[in-house]
Amino acid sequence: MATFDPDLESRLIDAGYEVDVIADVGELPYLIRCHRGSEAVDILLPVVEYQRVALARAHDHVLTVEDVVVHKLIAWRPRDRNDIRSILEAGVDLDRAYLDRWIDEWEVAERLATFAESAAT
Repeated sequence: MATFDPDLESRLIDAGYEVDVIADVGELPYLIRCHRGSEAVDILLPVVEYQRVALARAHDHVLTVEDVVVHKLIAWRPRDRNDIRSILEAGVDLDRAYLDRWIDEWEVAERLATFAESAAT
């Protein structure tokens, strides 16, 4: 069961951050966006199994490149598409079995396929 520390927002504000807590109506927060000067941090709060797995795989609280790609495929904003394109063009070695598992789970395979199609033209 997901939990949320209600004091987290006030502690971040006390530390000098501007804080945006993101939640669906009637649900616990799933994202906290923090900004302080030029510093920007997104804090992902797991609410589904995939997020718990992604956070367990993280290194020093930073998501793996595969999990960044999955999150960006789900969000699918223009900047996410640009980020995915940059990751793929950089030739990063991806764990395709892991990536494919979550791409199938989230039903976003056609989104990833658009990059293969654009590379072929």
